[in-house]
Formats: sequence, structure tokens, C-alpha cells
Amino acid sequence: MLQQSTGVTSVEPLPSTAIMFFAYHLVSVEESVSFRPVMAEEVAIEYLKKLQYSQNSSDQAFFLQLWIGGLTGLAEACSGFKCKPNSPSIKNSSLGEITLWKSFVLVKVPHLIEKLESRKLQNSILEKDMTEIEDTKNRCHELVINQLFGFCGLISACNQQIEKTSENTYQVSKTSDISVDILKVCLKRSLIRREFVVRLLKERSVELEWEGMDATDSDVLTEKILADPLTVDHLVTTVPHYFSHESCVETVMKLVTTWSSSLDLHPLAMLCRALIDNPVLLDLVHLYRHPSLLLRPLIQLCNTWKRSSNSLNTIASYQEDYENFGAIFLFVNTVIFRYELHTNISDIDDNEDGFFLTWLRRSSFAFPLDSLTTDQRVLVTHWLKVLSLGKNHTPDDLIRESEPRKFIQVSPTIFQKHIKTLEAEGVDGIKRKSLTEFEIFLHPCWSFTLVGLFQWLCNDASMKGPLSFSFQVITTLLSCPKFPSSVLRLIGNRVIDVIKKFQEPAQLDDKIISLFEEKILNVTSHPEWLKHKYPAEMIFGRFRTIFKSIVNSGRRKFVKEDSRNNSLGLHHFDINLFRDVLLIGGPQVFVQLIVEEVLNLGKLKVSLRAAELGASLIMTQLSYSDNPHLHPPKLIHILFTDCLTSAIDKKIESYAQGGTLGMMTSYILLRVDASITIRNHTLYQHFSENILSKFQISFEEKNLIDYDYGSNQANVNNHQNFVSKYSPIRGFAAGLISHREIYDKLPEMVTFLEL
Repeated sequence: MLQQSTGVTSVEPLPSTAIMFFAYHLVSVEESVSFRPVMAEEVAIEYLKKLQYSQNSSDQAFFLQLWIGGLTGLAEACSGFKCKPNSPSIKNSSLGEITLWKSFVLVKVPHLIEKLESRKLQNSILEKDMTEIEDTKNRCHELVINQLFGFCGLISACNQQIEKTSENTYQVSKTSDISVDILKVCLKRSLIRREFVVRLLKERSVELEWEGMDATDSDVLTEKILADPLTVDHLVTTVPHYFSHESCVETVMKLVTTWSSSLDLHPLAMLCRALIDNPVLLDLVHLYRHPSLLLRPLIQLCNTWKRSSNSLNTIASYQEDYENFGAIFLFVNTVIFRYELHTNISDIDDNEDGFFLTWLRRSSFAFPLDSLTTDQRVLVTHWLKVLSLGKNHTPDDLIRESEPRKFIQVSPTIFQKHIKTLEAEGVDGIKRKSLTEFEIFLHPCWSFTLVGLFQWLCNDASMKGPLSFSFQVITTLLSCPKFPSSVLRLIGNRVIDVIKKFQEPAQLDDKIISLFEEKILNVTSHPEWLKHKYPAEMIFGRFRTIFKSIVNSGRRKFVKEDSRNNSLGLHHFDINLFRDVLLIGGPQVFVQLIVEEVLNLGKLKVSLRAAELGASLIMTQLSYSDNPHLHPPKLIHILFTDCLTSAIDKKIESYAQGGTLGMMTSYILLRVDASITIRNHTLYQHFSENILSKFQISFEEKNLIDYDYGSNQANVNNHQNFVSKYSPIRGFAAGLISHREIYDKLPEMVTFLEL
């Protein structure tokens, strides 16, 4: 239970595990995170609504938990601030992490609170006077703020201002006051009264005014950048110093819309490159908006762009246009990859026959020549002629002919035909050919084609082995220092898969393997443990250690090193680790690990936190792939039909263990979507059939017992013997009915009152 304060205290607040998990899931600040989960606003609001219901928490207590959860993340980010030497951009330091958490506290938390309240007001607005409603709302939030500010240690840990001391270095100075910022944003959203803010600021000797960047308006900022597009890079790299991150996000959205509709490639490409190189602002956009809103105008541009008749007819002009188009094209792919949107791409682009969706479905396809249009066949033939000469220079007439959309679609076909010709020359062909002709595609005006090309190369090499021309092309291109990192981030995982396949039979030299793995892993920023030859050997142990750390350590982020002296990472809420356990171990192993850890920790006095974390891991969508077995409904189904039954039959050793597992199950039942069915049964039905059947005396038997106890004595004895023999399951039953509203969800659970 959260400790409440009416004054200043040095007591450390212990945030709800479920709230902290939710916050880390949204912010996803780990440097090793390659993917950022997308939780739409409506989904987030519904998630919090069900979470509050399952916790049986009042508005005041729940809102306080939300604030403390956000401030805890910010405090951890500030205490771990460090800049790497010679790091010119904020992406290479903890500054971006602090920016995301500060934005979560000052924008996302009050916004979520507003939305939660608005849903409740819809039901009560007809019953109460609006003045009464506003007064009640203000009193609630003012009580929350008073309690929140009582935790002076937490507030102080967040009061760090990042200052740039030189071109490549930053330092932390304790000159900021997060409590003042919280008051300002709450007043701006009318959550609290002006006189309340003035009184608290007077106590801090602070005037109520919006200084400097506080008043930045997105319209003003947008007009400034539209007048001088070169300043767009400044916006992206200095975003941590803006008070109003919403203004920055809104500016980006307006710039993308304006430049896309006018087909103005050059400034739009500048913005896309800046966002790829410094993704903090991109992650802020994701925190406030669904990525689809950013992508739609860009995909529309990719589908329709043509060179203007007013463009210069010089080769340099063609190359610049192609390079800019490629930067936008790669940015769209980066956002789709980063936020795992490929499975729901129709939500972003509903033009099924448009260029982008067509390419996305066939990006690695090499087509027979007779299936191509006349223009496409001519283009393929011209490129094959150039490649056959073994030169890495593109003739001017071919540059003019290679319009980006057309060239992207046929580039795998070009590779396939040329490599087929090389294969026909036999082994001697390998000796004669240096394969430098393929380096043409590393030129900035063609490099955007490498995404589809490498997919085809990896597929072909995987079938033909490490001595194939396809694999030699892969190694040739990856060995080039000028191989674009923006492409490597997109194709790196697939290349590693191929390398790993050839590693097992020792078909590749270890030095070659290490060279390419290091290059790819450095760009894709995978955590150190993924470089292990068999990561599954380490990942489950790390899961158990971090699960225990979260439950036991409150808001202390540093966890002990494991027995191999491997650091477990800066934050113990490692959402990416949990996700990888699900992907590598599979849903069955994932749920089983959760149940085992909940039972282990049930022996200790941390049952509530263990139950909350277990329920959060199962109820939160960690993978956004199109595999339904990785989604929460299937995980819940596995829990109800397999893991719980096994635990009840064999693994519960004490009343406390059973109670912890019962609480976790109760949290899940209270948040389950009753409309979802698996194998023609709702999840409630699966629970009743597999779990309640172990406890339940049918209502008919119970009624008979009430009227004729003797005639059903055998049934009663059997039931009591079961409970007595397996007394630890009494704890499970007690934990399951700890929330009285559970009877509304499953009326048949009234049977548990008999235990």
C-alpha cells in the first residue's frame, strides 16, 4: 500500500509494480531496445481503467501512483546520467532517456489522468452540477499534489538540469525544480486551481510565469523552420532543452504534412535523416501520437512523387532527388521496423495497390523477365549490361532512366540475373570477379534499394551456402566502410541469422563471423547477452534475477551482477528482456517462468508486488507480431488450461504461495476481455472448466446440502477431504476472492466461500 504523506518526509515511496511496468512499457528507454511497442491512446486508457478496477483503488490513490511511477523513472534516469566521450548527439548518452521520462511526467501522465477522468465524467455529468464536478476534481488533484510533494527525496532526485558545456559534452546541474513544472502543467490543464499554485510557488519563492521555451508555440516554430529549413536539424538536436515537448512534436507533424503535400523532397529528407540519427524526438512523437499519423503523408509521397518539370536536367539534380527520396523511403521503413507496424500496415496505408504496400509485400521478390512490363525489362537489361562490365560507375542515361519506384521493384531481379550469370562461369568466376560492380548500390542515390536486395541475397545465400556468390556479395558490401547504417539497422538481424546458420557446421572463419557480428550489433544496439552463442542459456536466468529484483527492490534500479559478473543492465524494468524471453522461449515457457517466480516469491512478504508483476507480464502485449500465440489472450489461455492446473496439483507448497498465485489470477480475471474466445470458449469458460472444477460443488448439490445435509454427506466429505489434503490451495482460493468484484465476473465462484 502506498504510504501517504501530509508533509515533508524522507520515506521512499514504493510505486505500484503494475504502474511501473506500464510506464516502462510506454517509455522503453533502454539503449539496447531495437523495438518500441506501440500502445494506442485508447488502449492505454482502457488498460489503466481496468488496472485501477483490479487494484480496487480510489482516484486519489491511483493518480498518486501514476505520478510516482513517472517520477521514479525520471529519478532513475537522472541518477544514471552519463555521456560517452566524443558523443556529438544526444542519442549516444542518457540525455535522451531523461528527456523521454521528463516528457512522460509533464505531458503523458497529466494527459492520461485527464482522459481517465473524462470517461468517468460522462457517466456523472447528468447527475451533478458542473461546478460541483470541477470543485471535486480540483480538490482530488490538489490532495494528490500535496502528497506527491511530500516525498522530498524523490522530487529532489528529479531536479536535474542538463547543460551543454562544449561541443561534445554535457553536465548535470541541480538548478531545475520538477515540482514547479508539475504545478504549471496541472494548472494549464485545469486540474488544479490558480490560487493553489500561487500559494505553493510562494512557499518556494517562485513567480507564476512561463519563461523562455515554456511558451514556445508550434505555429511560430513551424513558420520559422519553413522559412529556413536548415534549422530543422537544430530542432531535433536541441529538443531536450524545450520545456514544451508537445510543441516540438506538433511542429514535426506539421512539417511532415506541409512538405509531403507540396512534394518538397529536400527539407523533408533533412528532417527524416535528423530523426533517424537522433531518435529522441521520434520517440517523443511515438509517446504522444500513433506512428501512423506520421507515416501516412510520407507513404502518400512515396506512392505519388515524380520529378518536377521545373527540376534541373543535370545528373547531379537527378542524383540529389533520388537520394532525398531514398532518405524518406528508408525513414518510413525505419519507423515501421522500430515500432513493429508491419503486421498492421493496412492501418497506415489503405491503398492496397499503391507502390509502398506492393513493395512491402514483395520486397525480396526477383521476377521472371516475361512477367515485367516493357519499361521494367529495358531497365533490367541496361543494368545487367553495366554490371557485366565490372565497373562501379552508373552511366548518365541509366541514372535518368532509373526512376526510384521502378528501380526499387526490379533491383532484386537485377541481382538475381547477374549472379546467375556469374554462377554459370563456375569456380573460376569467383577468382576472376572482385564483385566491386555491386558497390554501385552503395552510392547514396541507390542505397535505399539495399533493403530489398539484402532480403533477396540472404534468402539465396541461406539456400546455397557460404561459398555462394550471394554470400560473397553480402560480405563484399558489408566490408565497405560506406555501407549506410540506416540500412544496416533494417537488415542486420536477417544477416546475423544467415551467419549463425553457417557458423554451426564451421563453414565460416570465426574472424569473419566476429567482424560482421560486431559491425551489425554495434549499429542495431542489441544487449551484450544476445552476442552469446546460445543466448537462451543466459536469458532465462536473467529473467528470474530481474523478476526478483523488481519485486524486492522498489525503485532502486541497480541490480546485483550475476555469477558470471555480467551486468544486468541499468534498469531492472527491462521490457526488452521480457519480450525476448517470450520470443525465444515461446509462450508456454514464458508463462511457466512467471508462475514459478510468483510461487517462489510467494514464500516472502512481497506477494502483492509479485502478483502485480506476473499479471502485468501476461496482460501486456509485448509482441506486436502477427503471431497470435504471442499475444495476451493466448498467454492467459495457457495459464488457465496448463500452468495453473499443474501448480495447483503439484507445486503449491504453502498457504502464502497459493495466496500469491491466487491474487495474480484474480488481477488477470478482472482485466480479461470477456468477448475474446479461444477454441470456441471465452477465457472465463476456460478458467471455470479447468480451475473452478477442482474446487466447485455444483449449485444443485449445494442446494441439496442446504435442505438435506445427510443425503449428500459423501459429496461434502469428498470436497472437504480435497481441501484438507491440499491445504495450500486454500491460499489460492483466498487470493482469488481477495477482490470482491470477482463475483461479478464469475458468479459461480461463490463456491469458494465454502472453503
